[in-house]
Amino acid sequence: MNRQVTVNPEKAKLRRVPITKETLVLKFMRSMAGLSLKSAGQKLSISGYAINHMETGKMKVPKHRIPEMVAAYGFTMDHFEQLVDTQGVPIDKRTECVRLVKNLEKSKLETVFVFLSNLSGESIFNTQNQS
Repeated sequence: MNRQVTVNPEKAKLRRVPITKETLVLKFMRSMAGLSLKSAGQKLSISGYAINHMETGKMKVPKHRIPEMVAAYGFTMDHFEQLVDTQGVPIDKRTECVRLVKNLEKSKLETVFVFLSNLSGESIFNTQNQS
């Protein structure tokens, strides 16, 4: 039997949970540890999808999982609590830069490319027409 499932966008919005500072710190720690969703999930014996759902607000992070996640990411609870208590949650600058670049218009992207090429000391002449 073929059954079509439709998702009501209004109900989908209701299923979101707030992304807490704790969640942001856990995502930061995973990123700093260089762990993909899949590898973090393997360390925690859960799926990478579950971690993604926690980090994106589709699922609440169970409180009892936090110490386990912190340890799997190579941090201590003292470090976790210190990060949660700070004014701003650190971001992974490389990931954030990639996100920003992906959203640029082509004309602005060309300007950023020249700037980054000059900053890194790499020649733009060998790669200029490869976009």
